[in-house]
Amino acid sequence: MTSLIAPYFQKKLSTKSALIIGAACHVAFVFAGALTTFCNKYDLHYGFCNPSFILFFNITSDVCLGSRAAFLWLSQGIYVNECADENTKGSFYGTFWSILQTSQIFSSALAAFVLGGTDEVIFYSLLVVFGFASVVMFNFVQSSTKNNPTQQPENEENQSLGEVLKDFSKLLQEQKYYFLLFGIIFSGIAIGCYISFLASGVDEILRSSGEGDNNQIHKNIGYVFLVLSFGEIASGLSMGRLADIHDKIKLFTITILLYEAALLLIFFACFFNSYPPALLGGLFFGFGDAALETMNSSLIGFMFKGRQELFSAYRFLQNIGMAYSALLNVFIPTGNPLFYLILFGGSMLTIHTLYNKYKPLD
Repeated sequence: MTSLIAPYFQKKLSTKSALIIGAACHVAFVFAGALTTFCNKYDLHYGFCNPSFILFFNITSDVCLGSRAAFLWLSQGIYVNECADENTKGSFYGTFWSILQTSQIFSSALAAFVLGGTDEVIFYSLLVVFGFASVVMFNFVQSSTKNNPTQQPENEENQSLGEVLKDFSKLLQEQKYYFLLFGIIFSGIAIGCYISFLASGVDEILRSSGEGDNNQIHKNIGYVFLVLSFGEIASGLSMGRLADIHDKIKLFTITILLYEAALLLIFFACFFNSYPPALLGGLFFGFGDAALETMNSSLIGFMFKGRQELFSAYRFLQNIGMAYSALLNVFIPTGNPLFYLILFGGSMLTIHTLYNKYKPLD
């Protein structure tokens, strides 16, 4: 929801400040996980481990993460757009996502080997340390070169918060943006699918097929996300360069198909209780994720001149898609992973159909 008002406050914050605040809230979110697993490990129920405080602290850190992340991602989109020029936007965005996803490889390796050999407390504690280091490193971010100033509304400095919200509402109603907005919602549903379901789905596959104890299952789940991370990096490096020289609408459509192929592979893995298709599905999820993120950002930068409200709409609508995926897991009780996959698949096909209806003609 903070994405709705982020453009209003963005002009009051420097890029560096927005990045530091956003990163700090990520660290608070991970610290909540560290505290929760610590209290659970030692069966503590008093002081900071009081269940009511644990619940309060987790919800508070979630709110902090969600609200401040809007500023972090808005700043990121604007910053990369301004540093690139008309011939390098795709490459810049693709490179950004590739570098970002190296953290997935590092975290997936930690999940595979630390969780496999120790426990969740050590895993979360290590993430807190690395997260704190990232907050420190954001202090060294330099001002953008502004090769390509981000498009902002006229009389932006004099806009009230109500006027900003009104402009945001008008943007969501303009048909020329519909194809992009539906593509963004699609990416949110797909991301929510692999964040909220992929680990539990693979866990179900491994337990049903009797492959290993808990530690081995943790490792195998980690390997799926490790493969996913390599797919992310390969996708960012390749799709970014392709976006600079090829038809961006066609590339955008291809990335949606990659995500649907990933979901189909996970469906086969769950249906046959087979681990190898899950590994391949993880690779496709990773490639599709970075490809769609790169294309979303590139289209905003290329076709719509880096319009600031679109970067906010990007995060607003993507998180609506992610929330939808999370709600499926929370409010639809079923022990059958195939049921979720069918719902995810139907949702993706619906959004894909709407995207095709409004995408620009070649």
